Amino acid sequence: EGTASLFCKDLSSEEESEKIESDIALAFAVDPAGKRAVYVKNDNLYFNDLKENKKSRLAADVSNWCTDENVTKVVYSVLSSDGESMTLYIEELGEDGEEIPMPRGLRRLR
Repeated sequence: EGTASLFCKDLSSEEESEKIESDIALAFAVDPAGKRAVYVKNDNLYFNDLKENKKSRLAADVSNWCTDENVTKVVYSVLSSDGESMTLYIEELGEDGEEIPMPRGLRRLR
């Protein structure tokens, strides 16, 4: 699996693109307005508010993940340390890019 760098460019400006992150997994999600991104780097799942270039780690040891099209909800799974099961998490992200405190729904998959 390869890696890539994530850049952000304001198309209404003549300024150069800004590098947001490097060595991310090739699968990533950016909302249609170009304000939010979710990506994996070194098995850690990150959320980035691209307007503020503010990064926060959502989870470690992530094996699979997906978002809704507006990058407001993230669903991801983490393999247990014994490798016997996976836990499924749902995170809802606030408008300012902070995690909204909420109980995590989880389900064991075999």
